[in-house]
Amino acid sequence: MLRYTLSLLEDQVRRNATQVELIICDNASTDNTFEMLSALSAVDSFFKLIHYDKHEDIGESIRRSIENANGRYFLLWSDDDIPSPTLVDVCIKELIKFPDIECITFNRVQGYSERGEFSIHQCKVMDSDYVEYEQLYENGCDFVRERWRGMTFLSADLVSVRAWKKGLELYPNNHLGWEFLAPVLYGISSGRCLYLNYPLCIQRWLYQPGYRVKWASYIYIGIPRILETLQNKGVVSDWRYLYDEYLRKGQFNTTVFGYAFNMIYWASFDKKYYKPLIKDINHYQRSFVNKMLTYGVLIPDFILVPFKYLIKGLFILMGKRNYV
Repeated sequence: MLRYTLSLLEDQVRRNATQVELIICDNASTDNTFEMLSALSAVDSFFKLIHYDKHEDIGESIRRSIENANGRYFLLWSDDDIPSPTLVDVCIKELIKFPDIECITFNRVQGYSERGEFSIHQCKVMDSDYVEYEQLYENGCDFVRERWRGMTFLSADLVSVRAWKKGLELYPNNHLGWEFLAPVLYGISSGRCLYLNYPLCIQRWLYQPGYRVKWASYIYIGIPRILETLQNKGVVSDWRYLYDEYLRKGQFNTTVFGYAFNMIYWASFDKKYYKPLIKDINHYQRSFVNKMLTYGVLIPDFILVPFKYLIKGLFILMGKRNYV
């Protein structure tokens, strides 16, 4: 998928070569990615290749990747997301128009893709309420309160290095996989920010992404911690309301049944990972029943095992074999 993504970026990076740089940071990959990139780079490179011998979790990998950027702004890009053919052109145009902007984030199309396939199914626009092409926020705190959910997807966030450096005081702060988000949101909160309603990429949801094992810890610990931290910094005023809204709009079933379903499904991937996190998960659960469910799901195998296969069976019946 990375090779395909690069083919979509090459022309626009080359025609804007005096204003942008493309850096690929290989996080100690073991699937011949570095060899493939080295071969591409040896011919006529339009990107700079950096290889790391030590693999890091996503938060630290992002931090050290940003440190390699030489420009005033950075746009992180995942290897499987599909850029618009004019992504770079639009970003440059907006930065010229708003030279003091701290952040530009944009709308996107979302769809499901099975690993190794290029087809994308069930495509939909993330923000379907089109108001105007661009919305300028003079107050960065207003922008964060309204737009932070979309910024959990890092391929849609163009951020000033100045804002990132300011926000680093909140890194890593134990945000479990979203360590990049709190520094970005805090850093941009004191400046002007721009939202583009026009979709500039396709977000590919893989049925089996590597981070899925830890997904529940991101949702039930990382995100509320970030919002709580931002409230302590005066960026938002009611982190609990924003978190509840995130769960609703993210289609995470907030009922007791939905919570139990999510925890059983995610815990089935790696129960040993979740057991030490029980107290942290329950810290943000207001329902007593949910707290008891956390213990019930993560401690006795006689509960987890049968439900694990029941849930996997449901996905197979829905035709999503690769999801299990």
